[in-house]
Amino acid sequence: MELVGASPRALESDTALALNRYLCNAVLPLLTNHSHFFADAEHHAALLDATLHTVYRMNRLQSLTKNQRDAVSDFLVAITRELPPAMMVKLMRKVIIDIQEMTENVLVPLRIITLHYERCTKYYGSGNSYGVASEIEKRLSMLLFDAIFDSLGSKPYDPELFGKALPCLTAIG
Repeated sequence: MELVGASPRALESDTALALNRYLCNAVLPLLTNHSHFFADAEHHAALLDATLHTVYRMNRLQSLTKNQRDAVSDFLVAITRELPPAMMVKLMRKVIIDIQEMTENVLVPLRIITLHYERCTKYYGSGNSYGVASEIEKRLSMLLFDAIFDSLGSKPYDPELFGKALPCLTAIG
């Protein structure tokens, strides 16, 4: 392949696309299939947190194909299913901001949050094996509910968006 005369921007773009393909077609499916290893891994909290936020940021990339976006979504669901609820605080803050902007990439955060709240219902209420939600976590839940509700109210009706958002509101509420 001849790269002489190719612009640096084109090379960066090709490299980024190739990296996205590799991550979404090989790395993320492997990590998704072995997500059970993330359970009880709080001693690697910094690594898990960095991985979670890096992959979450990938969801915003416009260059992802539907299959790549599905791989990102599946990984995020798999890893958040294994994490203790307290490790979701930073991600919830990012999700609140994304929900307020209500871009076309909001379906993945809605899916993650819905499954998180369905799994941790007792944690946010009377408590479970993880303990009881802190005041910060409860406040973030309230802010998240308000952000989803307000964003839906300011948008024209979209059946797909409402189909994802209403179960999320129900799970939070």
